[in-house]
Amino acid sequence: MGTLTKKQAAAMLLAVQKVKELEAKKKEIDTQIKENTDLIKELMESKLLEEVEVGEYTVRWAAMAASRFDTTTFKKEHEELYMQYLKPSTSKRFSIK
Repeated sequence: MGTLTKKQAAAMLLAVQKVKELEAKKKEIDTQIKENTDLIKELMESKLLEEVEVGEYTVRWAAMAASRFDTTTFKKEHEELYMQYLKPSTSKRFSIK
């Protein structure tokens, strides 16, 4: 396992600090997005609208049907078949604490 030079460690520290700063900003922005999205949904729901044009935007909030595969039930009812189709995978996890 290698070690970082002082210059590399300093560059990494700056990068880590920038990531943490940007993550904090992202969290704040995500909160603002959710608050505004919730407001839009409340307004549309109160007027029973699924689509509305406001300014140059068309806003849609409507129910959509979808079919999803129930992995949990399939595994429970057909465990051997489920195991046959499992595919091992590996990944790397990045974190800053």
